[in-house]
Amino acid sequence: MAVQSFVKGDDLKKLIDDKLINAQSVKYVLRQKGILPVCTNSEALSDLIHHHFFGSATMTQMQEVMNFEQNNLKSTVVIISPKSEQSKEDFLTSIADEFVNKGRSSNTKYTLKNIARNQTSVTLQYIYKKPQKGRIKIAETRTVTLDVTISPLEDDLQKYKVSIRHEGMSESKQFVTLLDEMIQEDSEQAVFGLKRITLASLLKAHKVDFFDDFGVYTHKEWKLTDIINVTVNKDEKSIDDENDVTTSGEIDASEPSGRLSGISSAILKGDGLRNNDFVKECMSQGFIFSSMSYKFSHKTLPITIVIDVNFKQTDLKINIVKTYQLEDDGIERLAPLPSSDQSLYIDYFQNVAYAVYSNLIEKQKDEFYKMMANSPVLPKTSCPSPERFMRSYEGEADEILVITLASKLSGTYSTAVLAKNMFEEEYPNKKVTVIDTETGSIGQGLLIVKAAQLAEEGKSLDEIVNIIESIKKDVVFYGSLETLENAIKGGRINALAGKLINALNFKVIVKIGNGEVKPCDKARGDNNSMKKVVENVCDSIQEGEVKSLAIAHANCLDKALKVKEMMLKNHDFESVMISDLGSVMGTYTSKGAILISVL
Repeated sequence: MAVQSFVKGDDLKKLIDDKLINAQSVKYVLRQKGILPVCTNSEALSDLIHHHFFGSATMTQMQEVMNFEQNNLKSTVVIISPKSEQSKEDFLTSIADEFVNKGRSSNTKYTLKNIARNQTSVTLQYIYKKPQKGRIKIAETRTVTLDVTISPLEDDLQKYKVSIRHEGMSESKQFVTLLDEMIQEDSEQAVFGLKRITLASLLKAHKVDFFDDFGVYTHKEWKLTDIINVTVNKDEKSIDDENDVTTSGEIDASEPSGRLSGISSAILKGDGLRNNDFVKECMSQGFIFSSMSYKFSHKTLPITIVIDVNFKQTDLKINIVKTYQLEDDGIERLAPLPSSDQSLYIDYFQNVAYAVYSNLIEKQKDEFYKMMANSPVLPKTSCPSPERFMRSYEGEADEILVITLASKLSGTYSTAVLAKNMFEEEYPNKKVTVIDTETGSIGQGLLIVKAAQLAEEGKSLDEIVNIIESIKKDVVFYGSLETLENAIKGGRINALAGKLINALNFKVIVKIGNGEVKPCDKARGDNNSMKKVVENVCDSIQEGEVKSLAIAHANCLDKALKVKEMMLKNHDFESVMISDLGSVMGTYTSKGAILISVL
């Protein structure tokens, strides 16, 4: 006959006292055993448990509940995109190979236990044992699992979501570091590029709009019932500081002030957070929201979950905080939810959060160009200060390469050289080399990519400098301007002539080279202007040459994709990159501009 082992109530008491298990979870298990403890708080429950003994079966169940509770899924989301034109299947295969070849050796703390690929995703699993010193036997160690899923975004098949399921933020941070290492260590060409989903990318007003839009999102299966807590921070720097008590604080449901209920009401009733008095006060004092916890009830299942949406440690995190079960007596009680169900729910809310975030990013682009179009003057731009360059030179590297846009177009090159002289005087053992690319934007970008590839191949600084200096004249760079409005505002073209050109629907074709931007042609209408830019670039490519192609657009992705299609009909390219124009270039080109460069 098997001997049943018993565990003293002292051990369970310690679990509750150490907050390793929630008191409500203990009640959940005991209710299933027919035991109905009547306690007002966790301390009273702990004292009551102290006098009882529990068999191994009960303690095993308690451990399972504890593990569920501790392992309520937490996730971090980043976005990766292929660096070259590939089918979905080919990219998933290549990314899986990357992890097999580099993932095992690059990460010393975690063991890559399993990797699997299907037509829609790549799944990775890392594990390690985490000791819990001083704990009782059933909780002295636990296995930490890090599950990672890479899958294409539903609304953009050129981008892939990396969902990192973890128990603590340090685990996800380490994995994102691994992704960075994999990009940097690639000796040929990076398989993917990494994009962080950060609060810093949003304008101040949109930092509030993000949490507002997430709350009012229309769900098929879920209904938002309450806001549990919010976190406010003085600025982005305090978001990553867990010990910052002076510039950040939480508001939770237990606070009697009414601030949280006001925020709940603003979202649930559709009034909008920015109309809430407390939110207005926060914004006026420079505070921002960095997290918010939402309580959702399933429309058909007796399930309620608390989803925490936050930007702690920079990246977007979607966490399940608590799960509840609606029982037969009509009362919602804390209950563990299987990990498989949690995973499905987290995946769904990740997609919602990214959709909200992406919409705001696109909205910001539109707002920038609208504000500029309605303003009689252009936004002011300036090059970085010598002090900023000096700070960027600091670090462990003894040799530093700086690649700037054309000195004839900006003071950036001169400032970088000034900072170089000051830095080398202060640190005579270090060497800084500054290259004037005589181009800019994506033309400059192609040279930077080339320099990085040469460094990965093991070339010395002098070798890299010599090669970049010898090939910078080979950069071919043309562009088409949708309008001359900004050129008129900036005084770079006669106002009357510029307005006449716009009225006749002429698009100016420009060539960037030798440090200058010069009009070289014109065309009537978008289609003709794009054809002319493509023709100019293609005419520069000799038969049999395989070059890298870069396309940039000023808030007109459809035009950029059309140009890409036109270019690929004429030539094969080693790599194709499409990017948004930054705000500085957008200031001078206006909305609708298309730039094409090859090297």
